[in-house]
Amino acid sequence: PDKMSVTVYRDPNRGDGTINARFPRSFALISEKRRIAVPAGDSVIRFEGVADGMMAVSAVVTGLPGGVVQKNRDARLLSPAALVDGTLGNGVHLRRTNRQTGQVTEQDAIIRSTAANGLVLETAQGVEALRCSGLPETIVQDRLPSGLSVRPTMSVTTSSNRPVEADVTLTYLATGFDWGASYVVRLAPDGRTLDLFAWLTVANGNATSFPQADLLA
Repeated sequence: PDKMSVTVYRDPNRGDGTINARFPRSFALISEKRRIAVPAGDSVIRFEGVADGMMAVSAVVTGLPGGVVQKNRDARLLSPAALVDGTLGNGVHLRRTNRQTGQVTEQDAIIRSTAANGLVLETAQGVEALRCSGLPETIVQDRLPSGLSVRPTMSVTTSSNRPVEADVTLTYLATGFDWGASYVVRLAPDGRTLDLFAWLTVANGNATSFPQADLLA
């Protein structure tokens, strides 16, 4: 993003208690501006790095010449389980290390089960479960399966009658935020005026950070 703003709302149910830094329970309004190249015809524009707690139904995208045809929160994030499930039935490399000699061997294998049921592979020697050989072993894949996102992503489908450079704005609500303030009051000797000092503590429970964002509370 070229510019970002984050407006954090205080948890109204927290009362006078302190912020739960691990699990903040309020929300924020996030807006980001980007300049993008939109090709002619139908296309999918991906906004990578949105907040984990993004409420997809609240997302509004402005600035696209053809408007928004469809929007989706891409929920399939990259993880060991998603990596295995995305390669089900496809070829991988099985790498083993001999504990005594340190020799590393590698052979082709095909994943035959999902990660939830324990990883089963088929090799030239037959069908076996991963790590049942007694040797340190792992699987290596040549590429990422399609449809997996490394970071939380919002995608929108649009259409344009010509290639164009567009300044677009994505605005959405996200959960997992909170803020609290602490104050120090110094009363003047005359008792008629005072100095008020305050500092703000902001909690973001999302894995996504927002460096250089304009912050409001």
